[in-house]
Amino acid sequence: MFRKLTTQSNTNQVVLSVEWADTFFSRFMGLMGRKDIKPSKGLILVLDRESKINAAIHMLFMRFNIAVIW
Repeated sequence: MFRKLTTQSNTNQVVLSVEWADTFFSRFMGLMGRKDIKPSKGLILVLDRESKINAAIHMLFMRFNIAVIW
């Protein structure tokens, strides 16, 4: 499922198209196997509960670097 995320400052407005990963499978697949991701795209991993194990992120089969915000 894709959603639009908008952030706005005094000087500009940024609109991102983010993929909402809220199921086990969508979180598992994440960005795995993709060649790249455009600067205006993103992925939000929605967790059902907070824990260090649930928040773990692997880079297996990743072809590009990512930035992560908790």
